[in-house]
Amino acid sequence: MDKRQADLPAGLWKHVSAANVMDFSVVAYFFASKIAAAHQVPVGIINATWGGTPIEAWTSEEGFAEFPEQLSTIAKNKDSSYINSLRKRAAGIGSGTPAKRPVDKGQEEKWYDPSYQTKEWRNMAIPGYWEDQGIKNLDGVVWFRKEVEVPASMTGKPAKVFLGRIVDADECYINGSRVGNTSYMYPQRRYAVPEGLLKAGKNIVVIRVTNNSGRGGFVPDKAYQLIAGKDTLDLTGYWQYKVGQVFMPVRGMGSGVGGIQASHQPAALFNAMLSPVIPFSLKGFAWYQGESNAGKPEAYSGIQPAMIKDWRTKWAMPAAPFFVQLPGFMDYSYVPGESGWAMFREAQAKSLAIPNTAMAVAIDLGEWNDIHPDRKKEVGERLALAAEKIAYKKDVVYAGPTLLSSVAEGNKIVLTFSNSGSGLVTNDGEPVSSLLLPEPTSNLFGPKLL
Repeated sequence: MDKRQADLPAGLWKHVSAANVMDFSVVAYFFASKIAAAHQVPVGIINATWGGTPIEAWTSEEGFAEFPEQLSTIAKNKDSSYINSLRKRAAGIGSGTPAKRPVDKGQEEKWYDPSYQTKEWRNMAIPGYWEDQGIKNLDGVVWFRKEVEVPASMTGKPAKVFLGRIVDADECYINGSRVGNTSYMYPQRRYAVPEGLLKAGKNIVVIRVTNNSGRGGFVPDKAYQLIAGKDTLDLTGYWQYKVGQVFMPVRGMGSGVGGIQASHQPAALFNAMLSPVIPFSLKGFAWYQGESNAGKPEAYSGIQPAMIKDWRTKWAMPAAPFFVQLPGFMDYSYVPGESGWAMFREAQAKSLAIPNTAMAVAIDLGEWNDIHPDRKKEVGERLALAAEKIAYKKDVVYAGPTLLSSVAEGNKIVLTFSNSGSGLVTNDGEPVSSLLLPEPTSNLFGPKLL
């Protein structure tokens, strides 16, 4: 964390194939494939990523020359006595022998077995979170079970089950056989069902869900289906459920004291993951990050330019970092109000003032219920278009309309854009839709805007 690494533990270049591409960045794959097709040359991509980490962790100590707070944190993290004291403090919280967690009754009693007879199970709608449906403050394991009538046309062939997204981890069983599992909340659940497992008539689908904190359950507005051939069975609706295990909170935890999260410390990931690859000659950077800093847009607008300068200095190259703006996320609001993510996107856009930078806008590609939306192909291709303009000097319109100014004229606001290409059009060819606001009861909101 506090020492710059000269090399990676191990590594090798791999060519793109169906066998290994699934372990790679989807955005980077589509970016590279677009560039390779346009220029008919091999494109190498170094994937240095760690989800949920802040920009501070990816900036070197020298990059924080004008940020005394970050330099102070780095200096403390270099002090072994300070780090050891934190570790001792963390070890002392809840000292004594921790109570053993009770066993998961579902695993003990094999609730996934088709022969198991349900007793004292209740009903819950899927998709949905259990905190919204009668289970309060539960961190633990909840089992869900559903009988599904499968037609003969779906049997004797490979199938797949889509289970949307689940918070946090899951295991899926069909007729007693485990067909898939995921250990964290973000991936879409898409599991292959072996040929011959489904049978005509009654089939038992069981899902074991583990939630470690926050609301547990099934993310709404996703696909929950059993698919075989051209047939699809809807898995939404009421399922039986029963709690298999409760994670009791540890006394003394949650006070904010204890150890530190190494991956979130200033310069930590630069030292461990970027420093070893500095000897590689690069054309540019694809920077796709921001969620972990979304609460502090003002700070980001200063740190991102510092990081860009830092990377260019370290690699001794003027190449442009092409970065992606945060996609749309969370509930849509039809009433005017402040938005932390909107302010953060504006902070990201301020870095465009730095020469040789570009930004791929992704707000239209987002999903309100998923911080990792599916439409990564478009993100990669928009990054490639920006690279064509900035790195390969092609005369292309690489960005959508960019607001230059807004001027109030009576009850209207006149907007002026750059990057308008041959003119402003909608992506579906339809007229621009207006945001209808409620009639103000006074001049509190000013003129009504259409």
